[in-house]
Formats: sequence, C-alpha cells, structure tokens
Amino acid sequence: MIKIILIAVIFIFAGCNTPQEILYLVNDNNGQEVEVSLKEEIEISLDANPTTGYTWSISEIDTNFTKQISEVQYKANSNLIGSPGKQTFRFQTIASGKTALKLIYHRPWEKEVIPSDTFFIKINVI
Repeated sequence: MIKIILIAVIFIFAGCNTPQEILYLVNDNNGQEVEVSLKEEIEISLDANPTTGYTWSISEIDTNFTKQISEVQYKANSNLIGSPGKQTFRFQTIASGKTALKLIYHRPWEKEVIPSDTFFIKINVI
C-alpha cells in the first residue's frame, strides 16, 4: 500500500511545473543589456501616471524571442485621485538568441508626437 502511495506522489510531482526565475527591472535599468535563461520571465515596472493621459506601450518586440504573458497592470502609489504609480509588464523568453525590447511613454492618441520617455533593453537569451 505504501509503495502505491509513493508511486502516486511521484507521478503527481512529476507533472508539476517548476517555478521559473523572474528578472525584475525598473526605470533605472533603461539602456542595459540583460542575460536571461530560456523560459525565464522578465517583469518591468515603470513609473507612470495614466490620469495625465500618458501610458507605457510596447514599441518594439521580437515575438520570435520574447512574448508578453499578461495584461499590463497598474498600481497607484496611494488612494489619492491622480496619484502616480507603477505600470507593470510581464514577458517570457521563448527562444535563445539576442533581441531587444522597447517601451514608450506617450499619449496613444497623439500619433505624430515624440514619446515623453522610452525604456529600452537588450536581451541575451541563453
């Protein structure tokens, strides 16, 4: 009986995915080159204030190497109306190689205006 339970437990855990590493990046990481493992997640949290109309958007992404794995999240720094906060993107690497990722901070309806800010990283997926 114990042998059957042990075998069942092994099969249950064999089917579980092991947790992936997560690389956390913020505004200060702008312009850097990062090295990540295949299937590793990258979380980028950037200062934002959507009440001004500005929002971070993906400007450049090579979906052969990196994919966005969740909707963009926003968390205000306080409960005050108009409070700034953080806008967070989550990506996962899907192939080995070198690529880049660029985010822009802009008002999406202003098509011919230079973005207020940019966030750019080079990614080396090993």
